Amino acid sequence: LPVESEAGVRGSVVGLLPLATAVSSLLILNGCLVLVGVRHSIRYEDRFLQAKWQLAGDPGQTFAWIVLGDSSGALGVDPDVLSEHLQGDAANLCTFGGMGITGDLWMLDRFLASHPSPSGIILVHAADVWTGEHGAPFYQYSAALPESTWQLIVRLLPLRPRPAHWMTFLRYRGYFPVLLLKDRLRERIGWEKGVTDRDAPPMSLPPSGRYRLTRSQIQPGRVTAECPDYWPAGGEPTGWSVNWRARRALQKIAARTKEVGVPLLVVNGPIAACVRQRPEFAKRFASLDADLDSLISGRSIHRIFPDWRTFPPTDMESCNHIADAAVDVYTRELAAAVIESTNVEQ
Repeated sequence: LPVESEAGVRGSVVGLLPLATAVSSLLILNGCLVLVGVRHSIRYEDRFLQAKWQLAGDPGQTFAWIVLGDSSGALGVDPDVLSEHLQGDAANLCTFGGMGITGDLWMLDRFLASHPSPSGIILVHAADVWTGEHGAPFYQYSAALPESTWQLIVRLLPLRPRPAHWMTFLRYRGYFPVLLLKDRLRERIGWEKGVTDRDAPPMSLPPSGRYRLTRSQIQPGRVTAECPDYWPAGGEPTGWSVNWRARRALQKIAARTKEVGVPLLVVNGPIAACVRQRPEFAKRFASLDADLDSLISGRSIHRIFPDWRTFPPTDMESCNHIADAAVDVYTRELAAAVIESTNVEQ
């Protein structure tokens, strides 16, 4: 019996070898992909995020006003125009909708760690980012962790000296397992074809983080076609309000700004008129607006453009992205609203 038992154990171990080999190979391959991705960032989002992350951590640049948010703010707010109307220079550190409100928190923590407190923090977000329509990369859930755990993550997760790439990998959930990469695999290891100017902008941005779309990039046909699908059909009213990840991240941002004595302004990003005025979206906007008001109530937070600033498709590249002269209009109106809300002298 002992001999048979030993043989049985040996057979079980041998039977597990193919599985162990497969898992080990998967881990090794993913590890190699991570290393390749850290050294070869070729996607538009990777390059753009890296530039913003570097700006946020550059102690040689001082700013009075910091703009955080998604691509509606990245493309819609010109920090140079903002600086002309507010006291002190402004920096645009906005990134992408997929980064969520948690991305603002990461960026704010990085900025405050290497700079004196600014005069104000401005958060610009599109409607579908607050409701979580851009999905939920798993790193966004870190905003719900206890403060001690959160601070540990902030210190350890951004791999130095290239933390932006680590954030990007987390954002895309694209390195484990390999099977989830699919068509992104070719892009990650440098085989992408037909890269356009929009896909591969310069690796560096001006010190203010300024990045604008030109008139040639306006796509009214695309905007009009996207309007009916801005929010998925159906769903429950509970899904039309601020999702819990965004709620938790905003609470942390509010706590940070209160600690350093800086006003926080929550700004509704520019949006296509055909989305805001669509009858079937009326209840969704009403639910989102009520929830934002409730979340902000009782805190030292100012809300800008509560009725949403709309633009026609002829001024836009997508439903959340304005271009050319519309950027100047939106930024000047934003500056005026900031002055009115915070009593800043021009």
